[in-house]
Amino acid sequence: MEKASEITEDDLKNGEKELQNITDEFTSEVDNIRDEKEKEVMEI
Repeated sequence: MEKASEITEDDLKNGEKELQNITDEFTSEVDNIRDEKEKEVMEI
């Protein structure tokens, strides 16, 4: 038996891809901030 769903599989996959893109974007931003802070700390 299949479970009744509010969204289609395509919508689910698209939502997962969008969420992954947002996660990757923010991970990259955090990595850049970390690298900048690391350089700043090493200068002191």
